[in-house]
Amino acid sequence: MSEIYFVSDTHFNHTNIIKYCNRPFSNVADMDEALIDNWNSRIKPNDIVYHLGDFMFGKDNSKFDHEIAEFIFKNLNGIKYLIKGNHESFTLRNYSSEFRGIYDYFKLKDNNDEFILFHYPIAEWDKCHRGSIHCFGHVHNGRKPEGKSLDVGVDANNYYPIHIDEVRQKVKNISCIAHH
Repeated sequence: MSEIYFVSDTHFNHTNIIKYCNRPFSNVADMDEALIDNWNSRIKPNDIVYHLGDFMFGKDNSKFDHEIAEFIFKNLNGIKYLIKGNHESFTLRNYSSEFRGIYDYFKLKDNNDEFILFHYPIAEWDKCHRGSIHCFGHVHNGRKPEGKSLDVGVDANNYYPIHIDEVRQKVKNISCIAHH
């Protein structure tokens, strides 16, 4: 049976993200390798992964960037869906076929829970007053979630994807946002 995972803001092949976010890697190759290892330590080939944006950086005219991208996609387990972030131009122009689906915003129903997947944190989302859960990225662990929401970015989760049940557990005792 397939498991469901969320992740965001991997920023593969993005050297400057190491200093911007104070990531504990000496260089981009070490970061990419650690992110791939962490990803594959949890995600099996048939698991479903919702990546909530800012997958990777690259230049269309760089053979090296394309080699890196091909290596990353070849080595990441799982069936991947992309919820677009603000840094997807290289990925979307060149590697859209690596994703089963690509969305701006996505509603996922799993068992009796509804998950609202969006790259950016939002103050109020569909059915938030009825217990739906908002998963986001973008903020690199720089913002406290509101209501039943969670930053699923790697910077907020020790550089690992997060399982859907971990999300449920983390927001279990959080009150919903007041309905107006």
